[in-house]
Amino acid sequence: MSTFIFKSSYLLRVIEGDWNPFTPNVIEISESKIEARRRNWYLISTDKQNYHFQNISGVELNKNLFGAVVKIYTNGGGKIVMHGFSKSKANEILSICEKHINNHSQKSVSDTISNAVAAAMRTGKASSGASISDEIRQLKALLDDEIITKDEFEYKKNELLFNQN
Repeated sequence: MSTFIFKSSYLLRVIEGDWNPFTPNVIEISESKIEARRRNWYLISTDKQNYHFQNISGVELNKNLFGAVVKIYTNGGGKIVMHGFSKSKANEILSICEKHINNHSQKSVSDTISNAVAAAMRTGKASSGASISDEIRQLKALLDDEIITKDEFEYKKNELLFNQN
């Protein structure tokens, strides 16, 4: 399991208006989570934010003349904003995060759909019309909660309806 650690540049932080010379902003990316660390305003300790990739909705880069700002958005509406990274480091952070976000979202969607279908089949009602309609209702609930996309919903619904024999 590989871990990537990115530290901000003091010069780029100063350009952004961060005058804290003691500790750089750090983004640590592992297989399952991302951790952001920065010195707090009191200069006594370091503040940490941890998010699992299943809870991250996206990553944005704001590039300026000298560097870049990395913004990481969470599903709950929160975000991590880290200043002082070079453009090349920021691009690398974006690339790694997008790969992990896509891997986790694909796994969670396919696992959710598979679990819902398996649960319906375990009830022993998979061949009856009632269990298929229940399964479609469960898939609709997943769609309403934005866990699956409309295309995934339609695909699984058609699969249930047309493969029932």
